[in-house]
Amino acid sequence: MRPIFITTLILTGLVAGCATPNYKRAESAEKSAAAMRAGVAELQQSTEWSLAALRRLADLQDTDPHLAYLQLRNSTTDLERRTRRMSCLSARLRTRIAAYYDHWREELPAIQDEQMRLTSANRRTILIDTYNRVPPLVTQARQQSQAYTAQLRDLEKYLGHDLTPAGIQSATQFIERASQAGRKLQTDLTALTKELDTVTAALTSATR
Repeated sequence: MRPIFITTLILTGLVAGCATPNYKRAESAEKSAAAMRAGVAELQQSTEWSLAALRRLADLQDTDPHLAYLQLRNSTTDLERRTRRMSCLSARLRTRIAAYYDHWREELPAIQDEQMRLTSANRRTILIDTYNRVPPLVTQARQQSQAYTAQLRDLEKYLGHDLTPAGIQSATQFIERASQAGRKLQTDLTALTKELDTVTAALTSATR
């Protein structure tokens, strides 16, 4: 039985020695943050496209508004799709961030030097605080996007019954209200992008 016991010890040591360094989890989280930033940029593009449609509707009161109306419908669908994608990317980032920080916490007791252990714990706290600014901004942007797209859908239905110059004129206040909601969404997405850039920079390995 002794040879088997010795072999087991050797294999256990090899597995422990080949454990994945936690910075690999950081790099995985960094990739998720970068992917989410790209998703937010796409949502910003959709927002601008929808705002352009609203401007065209307002400007085309005396001409053919059909193309602007079609752009409004398509951009609203795009907004809804990309808002869902942003939420999915946010959930993936949260999962990978948790894996990184949880493993870090679990491994802290293995650092025997007290000062080094405390410094590592402080670094972990700083990075957690950096990420923790992201979820509230995601929620805010998602809620604003949903409120904006709801207004666009109502406007689409309103004009779908009355796409005449007079009908568009009667919707002027609703077009402006939707435009304000869209501009607010742009502001929220810009703030989210800024924090995602900070998170990405904080997670990026110095050797990359």
